[in-house]
Amino acid sequence: MGQLGLPKITIQKLVQAERQKVFDVVANYENFQNTMPQYYPSIRVRSIRDNIAIVEEHLRLGDKELVMTTKHVTKYPESHDVFVLGGDAKGSHISETYDKIQEGTKLTIIADIKLR
Repeated sequence: MGQLGLPKITIQKLVQAERQKVFDVVANYENFQNTMPQYYPSIRVRSIRDNIAIVEEHLRLGDKELVMTTKHVTKYPESHDVFVLGGDAKGSHISETYDKIQEGTKLTIIADIKLR
């Protein structure tokens, strides 16, 4: 079966909190199973080296559950990138940037999702 390329989407959100605090919550993939169990029934960190982690993820979207191997690259607290290496969304990339602004933090998420 081929891949279904979805439109690339960009989401921007202003959060009235310090950048480090926003990053600590939003980019904390190790805790997704606890903070968002309705979406992440299973997270298994396979390896961590410096700022790169390889993670097995089960992501539930509606009635579909995606199984993926991902690479998380973090630059604390500026950015978090997720590359899907294998599985149901192979080739997808999600980029998060955390910009410090006067009001708190501007979070920008760019998602380029590919589904099998």
